[in-house]
Formats: sequence, C-alpha cells, structure tokens
Amino acid sequence: MKKFTIKFNLKGYIIALICVALFLISTFATIFVGSFSENNLPAPQAVASPNPADNTAKVEDIKVEFDQKGVPSVNIPAGFKAADKLYKKVLKDSDGQVVKNDHNVTVDYTGWTTDGNKFDSSYDRGQSASFSLSEVVKGWSEGLEGQKVGSTILLVIPPDLGYGSKAQDKIPAYSTLVFVVHIKEAK
Repeated sequence: MKKFTIKFNLKGYIIALICVALFLISTFATIFVGSFSENNLPAPQAVASPNPADNTAKVEDIKVEFDQKGVPSVNIPAGFKAADKLYKKVLKDSDGQVVKNDHNVTVDYTGWTTDGNKFDSSYDRGQSASFSLSEVVKGWSEGLEGQKVGSTILLVIPPDLGYGSKAQDKIPAYSTLVFVVHIKEAK
C-alpha cells in the first residue's frame, strides 16, 4: 500500500484564509449596508423649504435666454420654491456708470413668480420704465445698487425683500420674485 503524505504549506494556508475572510467581510458588509439603507430607512421625500440649498432645484439652476430682439425668458426648474436671500447674477457686464442707491434708473425688465408666471414686463408694454431706487421694493434697490449701466442682471428676490405678505395684482403673498433687468440709464 502506498502512503500518502500531505505537505502542509503554512504560507499558502494563511493567504487562503485571508482571501476567504475578505470575501466574507465584503459579502456581509454589502448585505448589511444594503438591507439597512434599502429596507430600514424611509424613502427620500421632496420637502418645500425656504432655503434654496434644501430644494431639488437651486437658484443657480434658473436659466435665462434672450430672443433675437433681446427680450428675456426664464426657465425656472420644477422644485424651486423660494429664495431666503437676495440673489443677483450679472448676465451681461458693461463698463458703464455704477448705479448708486439715490439714482433714478431707466430699465427694461421682465418679472416672474417662481412658478414661471410672468407678471410684468416693460418689453411687453414697448416702453422702458424709469423710477428712483428709493421707490421700489428693497430687492430691486439692493440688487441694482453697485451694478453698471448697460449691464443685464438676474435678480431673485425673497418675499421679505419683495412684497412680503401683501399680494399684488398677479403676485401672490409671500412670493419669491425673479427679474431680468437691463439697466439703460442712471442719474
């Protein structure tokens, strides 16, 4: 009868044990984490929040386009509800005179609520608007101060810098307002 001998290779045995252990750890970790996150946690819910950082769509996601005549339109993404602070973005810069808070300005503009409804437009009237920055909502005066004549600005105005609790003709109370403003003159 032949004798069988088994050579014991300790190095190979340790490597095999390490491989099996790593496999088991990764398998159990995947199962545990997967079951925890999929079955034990509630599904994410969309929640309206006055903080744009918490919304699905952020103020930076608002897209502005201009037609051949320079008339603006906006695409306000679904899920955008409100801004909690004034947002201003220069869409077209200029090297014109800097607007000051005591200036009277002449502008072309269009305004929308965050549901995309246009409520006012000097372009639609075919006539620029002129007014003192002391006569408009705070979001306009704060948003235009420091900008340059010839510039086009996107303003997203929170309710407390807009009309607040007072509903206007086509603007519900507590509305965040979106404006594209082209500054034509300041004096």
